[in-house]
Amino acid sequence: MRAVNNRLDRLERTVTDIQSGAYSSSPGSYSPDSGGGGGGGLSADTQARLSEMEDQVRVLTGRVEELSHRIEQTNQDLQNFKSDVDLRFQDLHQGAGAAPSAGGAPQQIAPAQGAGNAAAQPASAPASAPAKQAEAKPTVTLPNGTAQVQYDFAIDLLKRGQFPQARDALKQFLAQHPKDPLAGNAQYWLGETYYVQGQYKDAADSFLKGYTTYSKSSKAPDSLLKLGMTLSQLGQKDAACATYGQLKQQFPQASPAIVARAKLERQKAGC
Repeated sequence: MRAVNNRLDRLERTVTDIQSGAYSSSPGSYSPDSGGGGGGGLSADTQARLSEMEDQVRVLTGRVEELSHRIEQTNQDLQNFKSDVDLRFQDLHQGAGAAPSAGGAPQQIAPAQGAGNAAAQPASAPASAPAKQAEAKPTVTLPNGTAQVQYDFAIDLLKRGQFPQARDALKQFLAQHPKDPLAGNAQYWLGETYYVQGQYKDAADSFLKGYTTYSKSSKAPDSLLKLGMTLSQLGQKDAACATYGQLKQQFPQASPAIVARAKLERQKAGC
């Protein structure tokens, strides 16, 4: 971009110099008012050169506009990526404070029904959907301590990208603390360990449970959003669109990040 702008500046200065020099190159030279020859003050060669340079200026101006558009598009892509990262890893160390849901307990209507079909037997999933990966048996044991200490241990594994180990730790946490305020968070992040590795059937199961079993968790809106995204990955467009609709209806006060991401995913799904 800088090189194109520099070249454009040089060309514009050259054009200006030629135009001014054509009329004031030496004393007694042609003046526009003298009535002398010279083809209007500029020789044929000079006119041709000016015309060529003006064409180059137009081309370079077009390249500048094109590069500016590409930079703007790249910035938008980076913002979308940042939103995705923020959505996944925000509030990792916060508790699962109750998030009031509109109208009480969530109704298990179309999205839950569609999600159940997709999670139990995604018969209509495309053949390209990633097959479930064989899971190794990670030798991870939760540390002694409070539920918060054990939860933080599992989340730390997740942040390091050790997904099988984090998955095992989160399962142990949920088995030991199914009623803990952090259980809803743990269920959501369990779904993420499957989602990031393309195991969408298991991810759908986990997110559906996070939305239904832990409907009062602060992560319930996140679970419903990721359920819709997972259903899209499984080829369940109608169920995914219904899930996004349920998210808007059930959690009208969801965070701006979730609302923005849901809007983007609806557009991508063609809802």
